[in-house]
Amino acid sequence: MRALVLLLFTGMMITRSAHEKALGILSKRLDAAGIPENAGIHGPQSIAWQVNAELTNFLGAGCAVLMQLAHPYVAHGIAEHSSALADIRQRFVGTFESVFQMTFGTRSEAFQSARTIHRVHTHIHGTLPSAIGHFESGHRYHANEASALRWVFATLVSTAMAVHTDTGLRLTPQAKEEFYQASKNFALLFGLTEERLPATRSDFEVFVREHVRGNAIVVSEPAREIASYLMAAPMRSLEPAFLVYRALTAKFLVPSLRRAYGLSYGRKEAALAALALRVWGPLRTISPAGMRQMPDAIRAETRLGLRRPNRLSTLVESALLSGLKAWPSNDGKR
Repeated sequence: MRALVLLLFTGMMITRSAHEKALGILSKRLDAAGIPENAGIHGPQSIAWQVNAELTNFLGAGCAVLMQLAHPYVAHGIAEHSSALADIRQRFVGTFESVFQMTFGTRSEAFQSARTIHRVHTHIHGTLPSAIGHFESGHRYHANEASALRWVFATLVSTAMAVHTDTGLRLTPQAKEEFYQASKNFALLFGLTEERLPATRSDFEVFVREHVRGNAIVVSEPAREIASYLMAAPMRSLEPAFLVYRALTAKFLVPSLRRAYGLSYGRKEAALAALALRVWGPLRTISPAGMRQMPDAIRAETRLGLRRPNRLSTLVESALLSGLKAWPSNDGKR
């Protein structure tokens, strides 16, 4: 427990040399596991590959993003150093490309993407304009600070496990442990070495729970503003879909964050989320593989000779990107 407390309240900058050291550790780990260069940081047999390949993960995307925004470093970093609200497409397309390249690209591609993100993060820093949580007014933040990066990593892993549980893609306790341990390869791409992470899945769940209860994860005004934009339908015709999207996001968020963002989760929203999850299971089962997996995962498995080129996955990818590109720019207003 003492180690978890230290993880909660201590932070350190991930310098370029520390980042390169972490990539070196990962490279040696992959070599020792016999994972070839073209199989990336997991390899298709890894549970991390299999879980992250599921298109089902998009059901928890809203939850993961809002959890990340609840860290003041993340919210202020976006508000002050990004055109997220002026051009949300650019941010999300870039984010998806980076994450999927690190997860399903070759080892070289994953490392290149990790270095690019670290380099971009070196320019994202500033001061908090007012006190929030345990951060005082004027507190300096930096995107490459270990505790912020650790929280972003935690949101992705915890949301993936929650989504798989609630959509019927059950992960046993043993599988969750295996998934968490395998996900540490992804954490190394951000410079997060073993000592910066909870040791076990059980420790990890305590870490997330205590983090949310503490004063480091606090929904700030920039977080609410960005979230409000993300949760609003860009056009009236899409409002029914966004009703489901908001209901699912509210379901997966813990109640305290849900309330802080002002997301409703009454009987109507709970019933809507439950219906969406009930429908998704059978729909996924009868869908062809090209509509069950992330396009990047299918492309990676094609690269490895594990499947033939799939036109359907290309169409799914095009549809996803087209949807992002159709998102209005909000005229640059924040």
